[in-house]
Amino acid sequence: MNSARLASPIAAALVVVGGAWLASGGRAGTAALLPAAVIGALASALIGAAPRGRAGPLAAAALSVASGAWFYAAAGRDDVHITYWVAHALATRGAPLNLNLDWVEQSSSLLQVLLLAPLAALPGADLVTLGGALAVLAGAATVVFTASIAPRVGVRHGLAAATVLGLAPGFTYWSWGGLETSLAALVLCALVAACGAVLDGGGRRAWAATAALLLAFVMVRPEALFVVLAACAALAVAVAWGARSRAGMPTLSRVAALGALAVLLFGLLAAWRHHAYGAFFPQPVAAKAAGLDPDRALAGVDYLGALLGASPTLAVVLLAATGAGYAVLRPGARAPGCAMAAAAFLAASLAFVVASGGDWMEGGRFVVPLLPLAVLLAARALAGLRRGAPLLLSLAALGFVVETVIFAGTQSTGALLPHALAQARAARAVHGDGFSWFEVANRVHLRDIPVVRRLDAVVGERLATQPQVTVLSAQMGMVPYHLARHYAGRVRFVDRRALASADFTRCAATRDVPRTWAGLELDYAALFLGRPGLLEACGIARPDVVFDLEAPGGPVQRLLERQGYVIVYRHGGVITTPGGGGEVLADQFIAVRRAVPGAAR
Repeated sequence: MNSARLASPIAAALVVVGGAWLASGGRAGTAALLPAAVIGALASALIGAAPRGRAGPLAAAALSVASGAWFYAAAGRDDVHITYWVAHALATRGAPLNLNLDWVEQSSSLLQVLLLAPLAALPGADLVTLGGALAVLAGAATVVFTASIAPRVGVRHGLAAATVLGLAPGFTYWSWGGLETSLAALVLCALVAACGAVLDGGGRRAWAATAALLLAFVMVRPEALFVVLAACAALAVAVAWGARSRAGMPTLSRVAALGALAVLLFGLLAAWRHHAYGAFFPQPVAAKAAGLDPDRALAGVDYLGALLGASPTLAVVLLAATGAGYAVLRPGARAPGCAMAAAAFLAASLAFVVASGGDWMEGGRFVVPLLPLAVLLAARALAGLRRGAPLLLSLAALGFVVETVIFAGTQSTGALLPHALAQARAARAVHGDGFSWFEVANRVHLRDIPVVRRLDAVVGERLATQPQVTVLSAQMGMVPYHLARHYAGRVRFVDRRALASADFTRCAATRDVPRTWAGLELDYAALFLGRPGLLEACGIARPDVVFDLEAPGGPVQRLLERQGYVIVYRHGGVITTPGGGGEVLADQFIAVRRAVPGAAR
């Protein structure tokens, strides 16, 4: 089979259908296979035609959005509601407060909060819908921007590289997940372009753009400063070894200035944070950060290995990108400043993924922001293959389409679009309106909707006889978001993981409690039992209500019953849709300190 035939749309469709059917063990149905074939054919045609101007990148972005819409519809986890609440508080109360209306920075992404808050203030605006749309838009913009900066990285086939990026399963998944992941990818990609201009000798305009993007980067993710400094260190070593931009600039002083500028901007941000919140980093950092830990680094290696094992296409892309990155930064190399910046930031971002221990969420969320750099550098590695490069990039795009079918059927929390539409209609028929598409079409959120309704009623009953209700849980996403919108200031949330409240991180008794990727490792036995239990030791009154994830009749519920609580809501089983996806357990309970109407069912 010659390259022209293999790259043709018909051949691409057949490759995708055959590959996905075999990789799924014959379990992938026509609702996944036929759209995948169409997407593969369109990707092949787009790469082959390579239209000039804006049409090509916009088509690649549209293809990426269509892929995410069909295969995921509404993806991700309810952690995004933690940020949504802060944006809501800023829009309605003029301050970025936590669920308790305290000065605690519960969101990890200040930039996302600042972008969403003005939108949330619009009449009739639904913040959850706006947040989901912003993430989709950021993903599409990243695809377009990747194509636009490709020549500055030394990539001949920028449109093909952008098409590959837009079809990566993790990238499309998290573009539909609401979190700041796609926004972080866009900001990092733009920052690399700006740093490249500085390394190539750019003047005031380049420095101004770099300063603005450095500030955006340190606001979009809390680890950003360390990524920037690690990238500057990599650039400094490369320059010391003799690597130079093609402009021939003596870039060591410029690299040092980039690092100093990042420290200055972060310092200003940290000073504001300390003034406002009494902390230099967001609250989730206080709950999760454990310093440099060899065990975490090993977990990070395992995380990366598992991700690459599940995505052979991504493994090949990262391998090619690593080789191209070394070629750009090796002693005596001459490369565009943008390519040098891309290689340095890719290495720094991968180092963070390993050092942090990875992430518990599906789809390689921590790797997604570096994907534009990886794809561009991988495409740069093919620069010498004039005719073979489009073919290889087409194969990478088709590989990602095949892996999208597998990921959608085994790990996604969303659903194929037809199933998501049916699921949304059924949810609204039972629970009414009041929930966004991104909630009713996502199975994790679908699990939480009845809990929102039941807990709202329980809290309302308690508030009829007392001025404030204390709620304890490790779930500070969708359920507290809706509850706080209804009872703001009258419900006090105590976060067992300490992501949204600082009750436990500011308590001396919990100083030695392990920090994990999920937050503080506090169990209910430690909170309620012991002499004293941690609730008592931290001066926290026994909560009126406890809700959390556990199968009916589990040990936590039995412990709470012995402590004088009554289980008023329990649910078990699995949330399923016909198209498959990752397992989402329906296990959840609500316990109150005394009997209430409708108890124990």
